[in-house]
Amino acid sequence: VELRVRRSGGHVTRFTLRGHAECGEHGSDLVCAATSALVIAAANGLLQHAGVSRAVRQRSGYFDCSILDCPSADARARADAILETMISGVRAISQEYPENVSVIDFDMLAVATRQAGTSLELLVQGQIELKWNSGGVSIDQNG
Repeated sequence: VELRVRRSGGHVTRFTLRGHAECGEHGSDLVCAATSALVIAAANGLLQHAGVSRAVRQRSGYFDCSILDCPSADARARADAILETMISGVRAISQEYPENVSVIDFDMLAVATRQAGTSLELLVQGQIELKWNSGGVSIDQNG
């Protein structure tokens, strides 16, 4: 399963969960259930606790949420807290199950490639890999 995060101005504007974790039989996959629960709870929290309007599209193996409007700076701060908590939770699951769960934060990738002095195009083409560690970002050349 893959969580894709899009940002604008440092704020999450859209997130999409795709696929299945395949850590168990359909209907009893706890990794998939945990990841889905975090994402759905965040989407519900945006509306119920932050007062943020959002558009949600959902089907089997797919959940997409776009932020439509944040009525105030306070609502934006609450939305940020909800969304960053969701991302942290899914990242924690991905660290335990790296073959089954991944998080792609497109804004973070763009920042990391700029800091590393390379292009996002090389990353997308598979010519380089970015690896995050406690010291920041390192680049591995493929091939």
